Amino acid sequence: MTGAPLDPADPEPEQPHKFAADRFKNAGLSLSGLWAYYYGIGGTADEFDLDGYLNGLTTLDQTQMALVDTALEELDDEGRGGPASGRRGST
Repeated sequence: MTGAPLDPADPEPEQPHKFAADRFKNAGLSLSGLWAYYYGIGGTADEFDLDGYLNGLTTLDQTQMALVDTALEELDDEGRGGPASGRRGST
């Protein structure tokens, strides 16, 4: 599911990984934890490819990038006591 490596010679490559990487770093999540959640919601990239994506070394297709974003959003909501944690009976 990975794409080609990003071309460092491209002056303005699309870099959606930067947004995901910033969210990942700010959330204080482990790579394994993010990957497990992402995989659990239908992600197909392995942990190695996810790490490469977050570090700008590889790309993922649009569907997989959306799943990474969803995983980050839902894990962030859980960490802040948002709606996702409320489903588990937390107050």
